Amino acid sequence: MKTEHVINYVCNDFGITKEQLLSANRKTHLVDARQSCSFALRELGFTYKKIADDLGYKDHAIIIHLVRDRHHNSLENQRSALRAVMSYRDMTLLEEMAVIENMKAKFVRTKKFLPWEQ
Repeated sequence: MKTEHVINYVCNDFGITKEQLLSANRKTHLVDARQSCSFALRELGFTYKKIADDLGYKDHAIIIHLVRDRHHNSLENQRSALRAVMSYRDMTLLEEMAVIENMKAKFVRTKKFLPWEQ
């Protein structure tokens, strides 16, 4: 779920398709998008290995290179990654709020009070 959201967000942000992002093409704008994905997924707690698997790399060394080394556009890529992380966190917060509202409605229908409302 996290990976899909980040990949979709970054693809939209960079104006590319998921197929382009996951391709072996080394055009600058595609490498920038992959770097942005790598930054975002690291921020969300993914391992280098997991990111490499999700982005279709054979091993994690390229992810370490993308995250640790500065590239010509790395600051803008970090900004894009931050926007992707914030978007993911906003989405999960809204989902959690919906679950809480459903729980409240369920308790109201059964005429039970929530522990913090007594």
